[in-house]
Amino acid sequence: MPNAITKKIIPPGPWNLLWVLLWLGACSPQLKVGSDVNPEASLNQYASFFPDTKDLFTLRSNPILDSEINKKRLRAVISQVLQDKGYAMRQDKPDLQFDFQTTIQNKQQLQNANPVPAWGFYSIYNPYLNQSYYRQYEEMTLIINLRDIKTQELVWQGWLIGEIDYTKDNWTDKMYPKLMKAFENLPNPGEAAAADQ
Repeated sequence: MPNAITKKIIPPGPWNLLWVLLWLGACSPQLKVGSDVNPEASLNQYASFFPDTKDLFTLRSNPILDSEINKKRLRAVISQVLQDKGYAMRQDKPDLQFDFQTTIQNKQQLQNANPVPAWGFYSIYNPYLNQSYYRQYEEMTLIINLRDIKTQELVWQGWLIGEIDYTKDNWTDKMYPKLMKAFENLPNPGEAAAADQ
């Protein structure tokens, strides 16, 4: 299941419940994004795209994430990002085609939690200091490939890595701003045309 499981390493105290809730919110793994560009590709020549609708989940690890419904959600949010950057979605002779893959890995996070401040002599006898917690969660990796439709050469690749609850109906909505960041180094078609003038 995608929901994180939290376990205590030491017995609970009266401050623990509130602190752990705040700590989990602050220390939950953040979504990481990145991208890479084919140095031999001229990205300025592209202005349209279309998603590859074939079953390209080559790294299967989760039947829920790999369902046709969730694949449609991912295609939709990636398509929306590209359209918001100015690319036209066109099934007839597009310039680019995108596909994607996902993987799931079980992860564990361990951190020390100090629920109350430590001042001087009090800190020596405070039983609620230096408590450790670990949480188990699922980390998803999404890899997006943009290919030249004519040559099928990979011209751009982006990725998003982190903890996402993919069982919610609107889970891909949270990915939109991160995907926009991942696509930052892909030039907008209007900017590309202006740069060529």
